[in-house]
Amino acid sequence: MLTNLLCVCLSIQAVRLAQPAEPESPPQKGSKAAAANNTEIAVIQLKHTSAPDLAPLLGALGGGRITADTHTNSLIVNGTPTELRQLRDVLAALDVPAADSAGHDVTIIPIRHRAAEEVAQQLLEVVGRTPHFRNVRVAADNSRGTLLVTGPKAFLDITHSVTKTLDTPAQRVQLEFALLYAGPPSASEGDRGQLRDLSAPMPPDLQDLAKELARFGETRLLARLTAVAVEDEEFSVEGMIGGEARVLVHGTIQQANPDGAVRMKISAEAVSTDKAHSRFHLQTAVAAPRGDTVVLGTAPSGWKAGESAVLVVRIGR
Repeated sequence: MLTNLLCVCLSIQAVRLAQPAEPESPPQKGSKAAAANNTEIAVIQLKHTSAPDLAPLLGALGGGRITADTHTNSLIVNGTPTELRQLRDVLAALDVPAADSAGHDVTIIPIRHRAAEEVAQQLLEVVGRTPHFRNVRVAADNSRGTLLVTGPKAFLDITHSVTKTLDTPAQRVQLEFALLYAGPPSASEGDRGQLRDLSAPMPPDLQDLAKELARFGETRLLARLTAVAVEDEEFSVEGMIGGEARVLVHGTIQQANPDGAVRMKISAEAVSTDKAHSRFHLQTAVAAPRGDTVVLGTAPSGWKAGESAVLVVRIGR
């Protein structure tokens, strides 16, 4: 019946629900309350469960900012009153002595945006750090796009919430590449090589970059290429410079957080069409926040001594 399912098993011991850990005293006025944005800082000491084990799981639920204090086995939580109340409700099911429970339920969770196998693996990486999660079975069916989860109902509810945070649409990233010329600023007209002849003055939006690259000499624009890349997918963009050089940039977006870093692998080359030994090649991996401009690499172009090509990428917000 489950032959098409990819089963990933995690030994989870069922637990019986107990009363939540005793709430800590509210912070004194003006001490730890962040009144400006209606958030509070609370310290919740755990009785039965390791705080470092629970912190990643609770963080995946999105209930405020959570840090584990290993010395006191406490959770330091920065969140709204509603988030703190919801967190205590979750802890009522998690911070209890490990014990056997006969009641197990089954739930099917549809996966809408990612591969079910990928979500199952990420799910187990999150909940697998919690010792209470034993005897729970997670099966991924890629063909139907579902997860089949069996276990105590309290943990199934938590698993469903964590899965929703993992099953997000693939992020799109706007990438703008600029291939630049860099050469001696004092070169006379007769000494300037073919690469400079294919370039144009730096546009206004790249003037700040030109100042940063001044140590390489005169900086000019050879080509601009743009691509809209999708997370976990390959992208490729190609063009010509003055009919004399071919430019190709391709790569893969490995990870693209909406408000964080973008990780990608990039390969680029520029080759003259006359098949002379005029070639620029670059292969690299980079991680940078959205909105950043990154110099990926600089190398002699091979057209004339002292001339170099510089590849830059601007990551869209």
